[in-house]
Amino acid sequence: MPPIRVLQIMPAMDAGGMETFVMNVYRAVDRSQVQFDFLYHYDKPCFYDAEIEALGGHITKLTVRQDNNIPKYLHDLRAFFTAHPEYKVIHGHYSGFGMFYNPAAAGCRCGQATATTLPMSTTWWASWTG
Repeated sequence: MPPIRVLQIMPAMDAGGMETFVMNVYRAVDRSQVQFDFLYHYDKPCFYDAEIEALGGHITKLTVRQDNNIPKYLHDLRAFFTAHPEYKVIHGHYSGFGMFYNPAAAGCRCGQATATTLPMSTTWWASWTG
């Protein structure tokens, strides 16, 4: 059976804290069972690109953070999810654009089953802890 493909939605995969954490998890998972693919919000070469591809991951790069063209981004997301029904898990790491790629906006409309968005902000977490 092929591995479950998990789509990691990131601004880009440069050598930051969130990106390094995801790569540490990616290196440790059994890639015969789970495979990570990546969707970026920048179309540029990134620090982890070569390693992601060497580990078997696919990378898709959109341009919304470069051109700030939300209608184009929505069109590109719809086309991406329609062309890639294999993603059963969508893990978003960038809450600023989560309203567009969350399950209600993108994945589930195109047949994807599960999505989660995990904002990496102490301000956001403070609102949950009171």
